[in-house]
Amino acid sequence: MRSYRVYSNLSEERLQAIEKFMNRTMMSLKDFERLLETNVQLKGFGVSPYACAELAAEYTPDDEEYFGDSGVQVSVYPPESLEEMHQWLTLDEYYAYLEDCANCHFANRPQEEKQRVYAKLAKVKEAFRHAK
Repeated sequence: MRSYRVYSNLSEERLQAIEKFMNRTMMSLKDFERLLETNVQLKGFGVSPYACAELAAEYTPDDEEYFGDSGVQVSVYPPESLEEMHQWLTLDEYYAYLEDCANCHFANRPQEEKQRVYAKLAKVKEAFRHAK
């Protein structure tokens, strides 16, 4: 896994789907907090109609969108990327991206913002722990 500090400066062609999704999500504190709030409920989040992260817990084997019993599928479509991209991650891998973005993006933010974001991040970690 590359750090947000690294991939946030890479060219579009060199980014993975999760990195494009996180770059787009980190454009707004409000979007990142909404992402965390929906993930606590074991639900996915669409930062736009063209970039989303879906959690396996949302689907059953009968669903057309089913992609497995656990994990996260990140999908990014044009115009958010040059081509349609999909990437599957374990919950641990996905959480590592969330945590890395929070650590990089909120390091110099006001203490109140950091506390609020890190409290939500802790709830996501707990929800993911029970989802495995």
